[in-house]
Amino acid sequence: MPEKDRAFLKAKLDSAKNSPNKGDGEHWDEALRRKIISQELHGILKGADRTLKQNISAGYKKSDIDSWFSAKINEVKSNKQLNVKDKQFASRHLTLMRYAIRTCYETVTQPKSVAGGRLASSNCTVDQVTCAANTILTYSGIGALFPGPGDIIGAVVGAFISIGNCPCDSNPCQYAVYVSTPDVCYDQYAGLTFKVAGYGNAPNGFRFELYKSDNLSVANQLAVHTTSNNYYTFSDSELQGNSAVYIYVATNCGSGSLNYQPTSTAINIPYLGQPSFTMTGETNPYINSYQGYNLVGRNIQNTAWHIYTYGPTNGTFINQYSQSATVQWNSNPGYVHITADASTNCGTYNNGLYVTTHN
Repeated sequence: MPEKDRAFLKAKLDSAKNSPNKGDGEHWDEALRRKIISQELHGILKGADRTLKQNISAGYKKSDIDSWFSAKINEVKSNKQLNVKDKQFASRHLTLMRYAIRTCYETVTQPKSVAGGRLASSNCTVDQVTCAANTILTYSGIGALFPGPGDIIGAVVGAFISIGNCPCDSNPCQYAVYVSTPDVCYDQYAGLTFKVAGYGNAPNGFRFELYKSDNLSVANQLAVHTTSNNYYTFSDSELQGNSAVYIYVATNCGSGSLNYQPTSTAINIPYLGQPSFTMTGETNPYINSYQGYNLVGRNIQNTAWHIYTYGPTNGTFINQYSQSATVQWNSNPGYVHITADASTNCGTYNNGLYVTTHN
């Protein structure tokens, strides 16, 4: 490359580094003005760059992008409206981009392997490759304005710059995965507090919407509040006497976007703070055997264990705790019902298992 062109290319590359928001499409516009490419090729290259970005944003994997490039190169070669010079130019550019983008996929952090040995994409992968693709497209577009190895130099420079300028945010701002309220007796003077979690990094705030039905229409809306905190307390008056309410939260991730949860969460206010559980254990044990039974749930306190008999079959509690008990079943096969009662200041709950002992 002549000294004059090298200096001009360097100036262009430096300008792009200082003004990264200048699109690669503007360089194709300049290539058209300088008659380096034809009008037909101009439209093809801008369209290809635009489709490439869309495919990456849609979560295309490396193999998908590679197949797309292969098909695009063949499409250019068979395009009868392009002259030989245009075909060579486009094929060279697309091939450079193909291998540069392939390198991007191979160097970014991948979350896990999946069946068939392919690597799964993540928000991190998409963000990094999108950033890298934009950078490489811009610099290779600049390089293509110059004869000889200009496009190669541009692609290489773009790839190196993208390594340092395309960081990975593996936990980007998103909708709140979890919403909860304290599982304690409802106090009308304290109201109802909701807290969210799992919303990623650096949210600008949250929008808490409360409804009286899972039909999230304006007619069913009880109250709406926006806050920079990840929690909000609705007053008793805002509940309007509803025993069941539905909370629906959006995360403000900036740029005017609100990321809503996929569904609302139902809260049955009278059941807050009450015990709730299921019992686990062997329901078809041998006679005379020792068996353990466990309670799985919430607010399990002040537990009383019972065995209800329907004949000679019975059992003896060896030990009893709030969430577990051990029983020795007697020598008579048959049918019994083991239950547990738990209670808090908010209410009581009962559950159990039907058990059939056998020889």
